[in-house]
Amino acid sequence: MSQNDFIGNQTRRVWIYLRGDAEYEKYFSTIDFPEKTNRRLSKHGDPLIKSGNDRIPGEELRAVLAANVVRLRYFSRFLRAYSAEVNCDNLETLTRLPIVDRIESVGCNIRPAPPDELDLMKRSTAMLSKTQSDVYQRPLKQLNILPVHAMGVTGAGVRIGIIDTGFFKGHEVFAEIISSGRLIAEYDFINDDDNVSDETEDDVSNGQNSHGTAVWGLIGGYCSPDYFGAAYGAEYLLAKTERNGTEIRQEEDDFVAAVEWCDYWGAEIVSVSLGYRDFTGGFEYSWEELDGQTAITTQAVNWAFERGILFVCCAGNDVRTFDDGGILSPGDAFGALTVGAVDSLGVIASFSSHGPTYDGRIKPDLCAMGVANYVANSSATVAYSTGSGTSYATPLIAGAAALLLENQPALTPIELITELKRYANRTANPDDKYGWGIPDVYQSIINYEPAGFPEAEFSARKIMVYPNPANSVANFYFIWQKAVPSAATAKLQVFDLRGQLVFEKKMAGGYLGKKEILTWNLLNRSGRRATSGIYIVRLQSSDYLKTGKFLIMH
Repeated sequence: MSQNDFIGNQTRRVWIYLRGDAEYEKYFSTIDFPEKTNRRLSKHGDPLIKSGNDRIPGEELRAVLAANVVRLRYFSRFLRAYSAEVNCDNLETLTRLPIVDRIESVGCNIRPAPPDELDLMKRSTAMLSKTQSDVYQRPLKQLNILPVHAMGVTGAGVRIGIIDTGFFKGHEVFAEIISSGRLIAEYDFINDDDNVSDETEDDVSNGQNSHGTAVWGLIGGYCSPDYFGAAYGAEYLLAKTERNGTEIRQEEDDFVAAVEWCDYWGAEIVSVSLGYRDFTGGFEYSWEELDGQTAITTQAVNWAFERGILFVCCAGNDVRTFDDGGILSPGDAFGALTVGAVDSLGVIASFSSHGPTYDGRIKPDLCAMGVANYVANSSATVAYSTGSGTSYATPLIAGAAALLLENQPALTPIELITELKRYANRTANPDDKYGWGIPDVYQSIINYEPAGFPEAEFSARKIMVYPNPANSVANFYFIWQKAVPSAATAKLQVFDLRGQLVFEKKMAGGYLGKKEILTWNLLNRSGRRATSGIYIVRLQSSDYLKTGKFLIMH
């Protein structure tokens, strides 16, 4: 980045990337996460062993950088970079700091908001009747969620993050969440404060709160006896990142910050009814870049997926805009459960974006009702209104995942996706418009059967062997750790104590959280039974190195 990038705009938001050399680690400190976060991390490896993603710059380093910028906003653990506002007068000094690896400008191009009929609420002229329980609850009936609520499963104990435009906390459907202390934390990444509601007259006139209020109501709202969100008993984290009425690339910057904030506060599921692809000023994510790992928001979702968070993302409302189907980032992410919109009869909405992604994966994954949904309104005089868009299908699926997670707390994100797909109405023949279709949440819960995997805390670097000692077979248990499966072949190998290779199995890498069980009949490569003794098992590829030790005793 050069000073030419600042012509005509003396102050610019940038990413300041810091070097990862060992000599600079003394300037970083390790984060102490809340207990809820550590419990989530424990499902994916040893939470006590901190990685570079758990370290942040100390005050000394922060002070050095702050002296050379207009404002330091926040540090991204996933990027190892500061979001900052800088002035070109200090650019040269800043780039000469030994710890600074590079500086990249954050784009600030703007495009108009999408058409109102697709994804913004159509306001009613009067309060809708609360006797219309059938129309309020139609999306839940389509997903077969009402019998799950009748079982007493409401998402209790599950922590859900919502990243959106803002939230009208005074609505009646949120009163029970707030009075019971289930609104755990909130943050406005636009104004850098702790208030996610409207703060200015412009906010009110632009309907800044409208979209996020509707989304939160669909997932967590509760107003007996008629209005129920899909997971009205869950805990909530509210993040405000999206500026209503514009599409600014700086929102991607704020989105990354919100992802890491949700990670810190122990989110297990995050609902994202936002999408990014094209901007004025010459920038656009091409279809080739919708490969599950290129866009910055997509990378952030994959990072969070590897830390045990399920991101439920809208597919988008751009099928008419792009010839390739209009899938948006971060809905292309490997770690995203991507949601399309259907009407009350289960027919795909005319606006619902779809894949495939550039690398050939089916998107969306699932669908839910996103046409003429009754939603909570941010207006002080109009309590409810109707809205359409994949934005309103997404929180329903996020709530469905929360119900399944409450019922089966040990499930990893990939297992939640798998179980929701298992009883969906198109699971036998998924396609790029519907994905696996509309899930049947009740069937997913009552028919769930564990795969026989040991109930134990797994280290990221260990392979568990059972039985141990083995005398007829040895079962190797481990969990895949990467959101983006490696293209390289992995090898599971067994060695004796002399280092001689006894057994080898080649396999493709699996999605993060997938539990692998591989059985060995104790026959060596010559077809003879392995002798009694101590053996080492190792899984190795360009991305993995896992080991275990076991005993064969005849």
